[in-house]
Amino acid sequence: MTHTVHRLAVRVLKKDGYWVGLPIDAPGSMVGDTLTDLFDDAETFKHFCLGLPKEVPVMVSYIYDLP
Repeated sequence: MTHTVHRLAVRVLKKDGYWVGLPIDAPGSMVGDTLTDLFDDAETFKHFCLGLPKEVPVMVSYIYDLP
């Protein structure tokens, strides 16, 4: 049995000393003091942003918007 892998692209920005993740073409946002914190937050909320059950595989891609 094969599963469709859904994808969530997240734009990553550094704002006032913390990291912000803004999903592209999906609602929501993520924040973290470090990139690791931001990645953990994205893992927690990726299914919510896409409106998918936790059993569905979701791959997160990060697009960095740095000066």
